[in-house]
Amino acid sequence: LAAINLTDYSNFTPRAPGVAVNGQVVSVYGGGVNAGQYQIVAINRGRAEGLERGHVLGLLRRGEQLRDTVTGDRALLRLPDAEGAMRHLWLSPVTAAVPELPPLDAALWRWLEVRSAVPRIVSATVEQFVPQMVNLELVGGVSFSKGCYPGQEVVARSQYRGTLKRRAYVMHSPVALQPGQEVFSSLDPEQPAGLVALAGTSTGGNHAALVELKMAALEAGSLHAGSASGPVLQAVALPYDIPVVDAA
Repeated sequence: LAAINLTDYSNFTPRAPGVAVNGQVVSVYGGGVNAGQYQIVAINRGRAEGLERGHVLGLLRRGEQLRDTVTGDRALLRLPDAEGAMRHLWLSPVTAAVPELPPLDAALWRWLEVRSAVPRIVSATVEQFVPQMVNLELVGGVSFSKGCYPGQEVVARSQYRGTLKRRAYVMHSPVALQPGQEVFSSLDPEQPAGLVALAGTSTGGNHAALVELKMAALEAGSLHAGSASGPVLQAVALPYDIPVVDAA
């Protein structure tokens, strides 16, 4: 055994390391294979790798290793049907031959995407939603069993401990809408009740949007795009059910 000098760690400033540090947890104080908040762990990195007192590191759990089973130079993914139309996402090099499927006009694709009620985050809606607010967990877009990821604690708390007060709904509109556009309730005209997540127009000129919305705003009053005096929006049926416990 070698004698060491004890160091006072009572005073330090939490901060990120000045250099990139990647390591592994080698043990958990007190035994066990998992560590929680305020537990002590030992990692295989230290002063030689640039770590100092007060440095804060993120902890990620190694996920399941997956093997790509797609062979050849292209992959065709079946997406949820919308309005009775089949949709596929084609992934391939630009030089690959086009699959023998009927193409869809870009505007019609956006319309069907809205009608499928499967959200897609665009630049105008980045960091605007918790996944459950746009029904992502209802369409298989959220895993509650995988390892740690940014925002996991908030997502899990909303799922298991919170009461969801916002959801996404398909709305018909007399005018074209845009992602990021605010939606207002006639009963609370001073503040927005929701936000347009996706929008599209059919070949027949019908306009629709997937709108993230306060659930209470559907119970009374009317919904309007842009302001409380804007075009009236009409909710239509979703292609999947929202659990009754969430809608209570």
